[in-house]
Formats: sequence, C-alpha cells, structure tokens
Amino acid sequence: MKVNPTYLRPASPADTTTGRELTMVHEAPLHPGTLVTVAGAGWKQPPGELYVVLRDTGTGRVSLVSLGGNNGRYWRGVSRHLLTTVDPTRVRLDPEQTT
Repeated sequence: MKVNPTYLRPASPADTTTGRELTMVHEAPLHPGTLVTVAGAGWKQPPGELYVVLRDTGTGRVSLVSLGGNNGRYWRGVSRHLLTTVDPTRVRLDPEQTT
C-alpha cells in the first residue's frame, strides 16, 4: 500500500498488539535544481557524474537530468536511496583547455 508519509504518525507506547515495529524515515523533498550524484544497484551510468533534480514528489522517487543536458534525455523514477546531494559551493568549473 502506498501512503504519503505526512499522513503517518508513530505508534503510541501503549499499543503493543502487533509485537512488530514499523520505522519510516521521511525525507523532505529535494528542490528542483539540487545537484546530486547517483550510485548503487541498478544505476548503469558512470559514477561520479553530476545530475540536477527536476522533480521530487515526496514518494521516494525523483526525476533527474545530467548536468549540462543530454539531448533532452532525463531519468524518471530514480530512488532517493541512490542519491547523494552535492554542496554547490564545492563545485569548481575549470575553463576548457585547447590542445
């Protein structure tokens, strides 16, 4: 069953009927334009490349585009667990070198 994590609340300590615990981690949606790297099982693109978040609906999946574009290609439904946000102040642009 899919449910928006904002509708969930922790179980009260007095509720011990199930004997199981369910732990949900709610992550705030990423803002469009956030720089990220992607790595993990199922990701076939080269590691270490930068991507830009296009959309995060809060369901644990995002849409991404390669930084600088990729002929209009983008990826939909990428798991948030595969993403690492990048601090944009740590990105350095080097001028293109001519040989």
